[in-house]
Amino acid sequence: MSPPTMSPLEQVASLPLGHDCPSVSQIKEIHIYDFDQTLYASPLPNAALYTPGTLNHLRFPNTLANGGWFECPDLLEYSIIAPNRPRESKWNMKVCALAAMSLADEHVLAIVLTGRREDTFSGVFKLAMDHFMRDIGPKRPFDAVCLKKPHLGTTTLQSKLSVIKTLLDHYSQATQVRVYEDRESQARGFKRFFKEYIESNSDFRPQLCADVVMVSCDPYYLDPEVELELVMRMVQQSNETVDRTRSGQKYTLSKSLQYSGFKVDACTLKLIQHEALKQLKKKNIPQDVIESLNWRRSPVIPLDSENPQRMVSSSRLYGFLNAFRAPDEGESEFMKKARDIKKGLRYEPYKWNLADFFYESTQGYLGFILTDYKGPVQLGQGVSVMEDYAILLAGPGTQDFLTDDQLDKILGMKTCVSIDCESTCFQFNSYLGVYFIYRLKNL
Repeated sequence: MSPPTMSPLEQVASLPLGHDCPSVSQIKEIHIYDFDQTLYASPLPNAALYTPGTLNHLRFPNTLANGGWFECPDLLEYSIIAPNRPRESKWNMKVCALAAMSLADEHVLAIVLTGRREDTFSGVFKLAMDHFMRDIGPKRPFDAVCLKKPHLGTTTLQSKLSVIKTLLDHYSQATQVRVYEDRESQARGFKRFFKEYIESNSDFRPQLCADVVMVSCDPYYLDPEVELELVMRMVQQSNETVDRTRSGQKYTLSKSLQYSGFKVDACTLKLIQHEALKQLKKKNIPQDVIESLNWRRSPVIPLDSENPQRMVSSSRLYGFLNAFRAPDEGESEFMKKARDIKKGLRYEPYKWNLADFFYESTQGYLGFILTDYKGPVQLGQGVSVMEDYAILLAGPGTQDFLTDDQLDKILGMKTCVSIDCESTCFQFNSYLGVYFIYRLKNL
């Protein structure tokens, strides 16, 4: 007895279909959703953790034997099951709302189409779709989840176009196809394909039209400690592959001190930048000048404002932490916390107030002078925790912080304006830590 014939939808699907295949006559529209950075906020490598060269090696598949960041299922899986990650951070909610509308219409064929490899990621995508149903609550599951199959093409675009053509050929009564995509290069490829497909089928399907919808998604980063652990595991797995195949280069992930100080997360940085824009508009700074500013992606509030890239002394770190020590925190617990911070294994939450906004017009320096949200704290012998702490939001070059001397020089310029912001009562969270930069080195 011969095996049952698979439908075209079953042929392109990478997971078992959640329901019966819709008939050809039922489907009037085909809606296709990309996964990474379209439907789902997939984790990206944190540029603040790596040298530029290492960041490129992680992002692109030709360095590590196992393909690097986007070929590692552990990174994607952890982002799905990460504790305390709200659904608003996990999913691109605007696109998910559109997907829910697609799934509520029985005349729409709705699929997830990704360039992730089927042999590596099918289990993770089963988990992702379970979370989508739980978090978003659509009327029904996607009609199919399609990952990259090796026989459908060597590139992501080739694989996706093969799936789309199969679906268009089979569901011949569909009059509209719509693709949601975040990458411009992929979108251009879809548009070229649809133009050619519609022209070549105009005699048979004169009503067929296509639309490619470009979407954006806020970047998401794993907790740095988790990310580094997973990347180190990925490098080790790559080395094991090199040993097994006797082909390729082995690497180690080495670290060097970057700075000791405070960092803010991406969401907090956006809020501070928004406050800075309000101050610029108060001073009637032209929009074209604002757009030309060299904004920092990862600003630092240095703990040692004389030399932020020097390892902070144990006594200074202990003294700073002790000033804000919880009353019920034991000595051994406190010392372990301090040691972990100094090793780069822990980051301590810390709050600041915006005090004074400054903007220097000739070189484009922009930032805030800060005060501790509790006010200056004495460490004994008349030494105060508070010095001239500042956060640099924009400026020339690539330096992410200001030393005391640099700040004094900027504030002393005739072209620098300053605005008292304490009345805004703007508070924000930061994370005190000893931050290292990581790089791949040949073994």
